[in-house]
Amino acid sequence: MKLTRRRLACLGAGTVLAAGTARAAGHADLTLILMGDLHSGYAWSSRLLAAIRQAALSARGEVRIVVNGDVFEHNNAVSRRNDGRIDLALIRAFAGIAPTIVTIGNHDSDLFDPREFAARITQAGATVLTDIVDPRDGRPYGPASMTVTVAGRKVTFAALGTPVLALYPPQYRAAYGVPDPEAYAANRLPALFGDADLPVALVHAGFLADRTVLPHLSGAFLLHGSHDHLRFSQKLGQGLHLHSGAWSNAFQVVTVRFQASGPVMSVRDVVLDTKSPQDPPMQRLVADQRRQNLQPADRAVLGHLPHALGLDASVLRAAGWVRVAADAEIGLLSHTTFGDGLPAGPVSAENLASFMRFDGGISIGEIPRARLAGVIARSNQFDGSTPYARRTGDYLYATAMPAAAARDTVKVAINSYAVSTPANRIAMLGWDAQGFAPALSASGSTLTLGHIISDGLAAA
Repeated sequence: MKLTRRRLACLGAGTVLAAGTARAAGHADLTLILMGDLHSGYAWSSRLLAAIRQAALSARGEVRIVVNGDVFEHNNAVSRRNDGRIDLALIRAFAGIAPTIVTIGNHDSDLFDPREFAARITQAGATVLTDIVDPRDGRPYGPASMTVTVAGRKVTFAALGTPVLALYPPQYRAAYGVPDPEAYAANRLPALFGDADLPVALVHAGFLADRTVLPHLSGAFLLHGSHDHLRFSQKLGQGLHLHSGAWSNAFQVVTVRFQASGPVMSVRDVVLDTKSPQDPPMQRLVADQRRQNLQPADRAVLGHLPHALGLDASVLRAAGWVRVAADAEIGLLSHTTFGDGLPAGPVSAENLASFMRFDGGISIGEIPRARLAGVIARSNQFDGSTPYARRTGDYLYATAMPAAAARDTVKVAINSYAVSTPANRIAMLGWDAQGFAPALSASGSTLTLGHIISDGLAAA
């Protein structure tokens, strides 16, 4: 489907475009607008929609929009209370701009059964792609792949989900039959991609799973990953490996030109800020739904901040509070425990829920000083400044390296989830560190992340 100014002008009011923007992207046969891990990020929904519409209008050739899993977020009170009305309106708006693909992430049954999720996304006008089947009846939740023809070339999309059932809502885990991504890539992708001129693998399983899929892709390909809330682009031969960020505040635009030698791709990041234009109808919908669904407890002010803090700065601030509360030398917090940054001015319980996705205990332990440099080296993998070779998927935020001391170990405080299993300890710390125990306050009570952050905000 080719987009025209007339068609897009009918899709929503309020977006003003500068003359000549339609030629800004140069020649392209296909423009892909890619995102994932939206997580009901309502502070950004109206800005995201406006930016997507602008990107589509500026595109040349055909346009496809991809949402690579995790439309919903369990911790968003408005979304829980209105069955994701804003999220579904956003998908409907995307589908009105250009044909839209949605894959199934592990949070897409945060609100209802995955069968209902697939039905509602389809009703919103998008196509659900997934490798996930329902063990209750053996039926898939959608097609495993789809092929579109652009400029006489075949572009095939295929989706791969995460097989880690512990990451899905407990009440719906029996509804998920998810193959291992590496095995699926080896056994199914050759047939699914077949004679595609451009295979597009949509993997909602994290960076490490991506790395197991990549060996099964060759020539010109695009692998778009999500789940770890990362943002990067890496050229791999003729292929591209991308993650587009999270929380509805970033996406990527890939332009594809088909040449005799094969497809040539270029990518740019679009990162939103509080000055980004908003889509007025979506802005009104978010405001109306917040007014109708937020309760006094959600609006309660927990503290004030003089300046807005982005996600990285917010989590590092929280890690500092954890370090002090646990009387440790270094504070460590896992990246995807958190979602959005913290605003300037009053910080409400609603803001805290958007920032801290998962509450839980704090653990303390001793890390050999000789190992600490390795822990620090794999921490703080900030978007825009972390080399591809250093990426490990989910990671830890770490406070500053403590000064050298006579002791051979360093006392660390870390959110308990990050050290709750051998797999988590290896993924986060780099080895199966032992000896962690619950952190206690001076009064003997168990320290929790939520209480520490609330106390930190109150004292800020």
